[in-house]
Amino acid sequence: MNKYNVAGRISDALPYVEAVSIYRGLPDTLHIQIRECECGVVLEQDGQTWLMCASGKVVDSQVG
Repeated sequence: MNKYNVAGRISDALPYVEAVSIYRGLPDTLHIQIRECECGVVLEQDGQTWLMCASGKVVDSQVG
């Protein structure tokens, strides 16, 4: 298992995830820690609404 590949797939599938940490606990435990982003900005332009987290990542958009 490539933990960087798994972390990237989690982030791609779940836009509200800001950070993923994966580490092993011996002998047979896998820990996955997820930090949810804090949404800080809502932008509207030409009928499109963008929701961005504090780091600048677009987490949602809607045509309204």
